[in-house]
Amino acid sequence: MNKFSAAIVATAISVCTVAILSSPAFADSGMPPPPPAGGPMPPPGHQASPEMFQKMKARMLDNQQKRIQILQQASGCIQAATAMDQLRDCHEKEHQALMQMQDQMKQQRKQDH
Repeated sequence: MNKFSAAIVATAISVCTVAILSSPAFADSGMPPPPPAGGPMPPPGHQASPEMFQKMKARMLDNQQKRIQILQQASGCIQAATAMDQLRDCHEKEHQALMQMQDQMKQQRKQDH
């Protein structure tokens, strides 16, 4: 297979992956989206202490990095998939990782209160 054919195949796979993952079977998992990275934000105009601000900022950055890592792992899984069942497995792994992260965030918030 020459480079041109490989590019066409890669494009076709990408288009199919997008079509599959945006299908109702994948799009509507019945689960709510994960909460914002740092948990509930204080209302507008609320003045947090400098210590609380730094804590929230660090937590938000940490959670964002965790989400990026989950997405990178999911992307690698999708790129390596060669069959529909593998794509489903990639989606399920990503979903489970996000739910686990959400549970950890809830536990962290409980400990803070």
